[in-house]
Amino acid sequence: MNLMQTNRTASGPPFGNVDPRPPGRPLLATRTADPTPSDSKIELENSVSKTRRYVWTEIIENAHILPALVDIQDSFLPARTDFLCCGDNSQYPMRFDGTFELEDASTEAVWLALSDPVMIERSLPGCEFLLEVDGDENFDELRERADAIEEQPPTLPEATPEEVAERAFEEGQTYAALMELGVGGVKPSFETTVTIAEREFPRMATTGEGSAANSSFEMSAWMELAETDDGVAVEWEAEADVFGKIAQLGGRVINPVANRLVNQFFDDVATRLREVEDADDEGDRTRLRDRIRDAL
Repeated sequence: MNLMQTNRTASGPPFGNVDPRPPGRPLLATRTADPTPSDSKIELENSVSKTRRYVWTEIIENAHILPALVDIQDSFLPARTDFLCCGDNSQYPMRFDGTFELEDASTEAVWLALSDPVMIERSLPGCEFLLEVDGDENFDELRERADAIEEQPPTLPEATPEEVAERAFEEGQTYAALMELGVGGVKPSFETTVTIAEREFPRMATTGEGSAANSSFEMSAWMELAETDDGVAVEWEAEADVFGKIAQLGGRVINPVANRLVNQFFDDVATRLREVEDADDEGDRTRLRDRIRDAL
């Protein structure tokens, strides 16, 4: 089973809503009116020296913005870097979508696999646990609950279709996840809740939010399956608003991370679905697909 994936790059403003070159911001050095050559050289050296000391002091005190400085050319580096640091109310909007295709797969098998919390937990990069919850979430208790699970249940094809259907996502149900994401040299652990807003074959939609130290996000996403001549196409779309320290890093840092996580997730899902479809013979595949249809 081959995977064909088309992702449209995550998009958003390059530095949140902040202009990286504010009007009137001085450059590394300025000239006075009609300077002599020697005075100009001394002024330039003094200005560069003072600016370097100031910039490195700002970087040390605001280490979380360092990745955003990597791609800025030295000749355009302003005398101050505080335009990158917008406070904890910074916001960065994102939208990304795509389609991936699975050859020799049935829509029923793909739907059941993508409805399985166990498979989703194992496919999501950085996901420490994904648990069904009823109301207010205490993540310390949820972590203990996850640690108490001695053996993770199997997924398809080791698990039966009936077992997976029994634990599948339910519309209106809320799930809690602890996600560790590496962004710009930091690895915040997001305490995340996701609600299944819609789930009716072949479409599923979710809403969610998460928070970590000095950062948070809100998101919505949907996917829809369509049968093709060669297999199944999964069309998906997600929108998110990122707030706080991570939002300050801007698109140069956030967009590549988001695209990498999406690609890793779908690659892992494709590998697991390939195992479902790679039964020993056609008879086994037919029986498995029949049982999946019955389970649905």
